[in-house]
Amino acid sequence: MDAAGVVPPRKKPRNAQDKAKRKLAFWLMIPSFVLLLIFFITPMVLTILFSFTNLSLTGANASALKFIGFQNFVTMFKDPQLAQSVWKTIIFVVFSAVIGQCFFGFLIAS
Repeated sequence: MDAAGVVPPRKKPRNAQDKAKRKLAFWLMIPSFVLLLIFFITPMVLTILFSFTNLSLTGANASALKFIGFQNFVTMFKDPQLAQSVWKTIIFVVFSAVIGQCFFGFLIAS
């Protein structure tokens, strides 16, 4: 009984049919979780890990992966072309996604 004198309703015990439905739902979701892990979570984690190494896809250093910490980020922020690259990326996104896809998509749909 709470302060207002109202008795809260009791929770109904789950019967075997409810448990079977929940178990079936769990097993039907497993493939989607596996795909999510393979195609989304694993690449994201590897990208973060590789950003702290001297990963090279070609050349002599390709097989010698070494942890270098924040050196990649220091090099990137010291590069004078960073501002120009960011500005060009913003322009590309605005003209491609916003104007290109949304405007022309609405134009075609109408």
